[in-house]
Amino acid sequence: MSIKIGSISIVSLLLLNNILTTPAMAAGCNSPLNTTRKIWKKWDETILATSCITTATIVTFGAGTPAASAACIKQSSLFLKAADTMVLAFNALIGDSRLTIGPRPILFNDTQDGGLIGPIDRTFLSAYPMDKNNVTVSVKKLDGRAATEVIICKVATDGTATKVGEINFPRGADNIGQELSKTVTGMENHLLQVRINTITPLFQFKYQLKATK
Repeated sequence: MSIKIGSISIVSLLLLNNILTTPAMAAGCNSPLNTTRKIWKKWDETILATSCITTATIVTFGAGTPAASAACIKQSSLFLKAADTMVLAFNALIGDSRLTIGPRPILFNDTQDGGLIGPIDRTFLSAYPMDKNNVTVSVKKLDGRAATEVIICKVATDGTATKVGEINFPRGADNIGQELSKTVTGMENHLLQVRINTITPLFQFKYQLKATK
């Protein structure tokens, strides 16, 4: 039996208080392994189909190996062709819209807007491995009060995700309009993953994401 204050029970108030006062767990990479494996598999098929690697390369390094992928990255124009093909392939596999449940593709040198209500996160993935060692991730807070962390990871060919950087926005409205950036290294021949994780329950975080390499 629960006691009611107006139309709200004491039990409901206690549950709500627990949600509001319990800190959310800090987010790690938590890479969507199934998706990253699909991307790497498609990448292996694409670099062969676009002649970014040759059968001789496969004989030397083996198909689907980091070395075979690295060989393609050294072929600048062919790599760009393969990368463009992968963007289309990613959209076909995962889809790209604000309503997409799975990871969204990272659009390099462009801005991507979104909004989250905590505690929830949004994952962005590159559609192809990086041809540069350094990548800069910038996030601008457009609106909201939720404390938010941005986890930057690199994903190897076997799907292993490693955290390489983090950006944090504290709770409150004082930092609306603030833009924070982080340059991470060791990215060549890895997928880039960015997770925007809102920590404060029931509070919003609107953002603008940009990645450059």
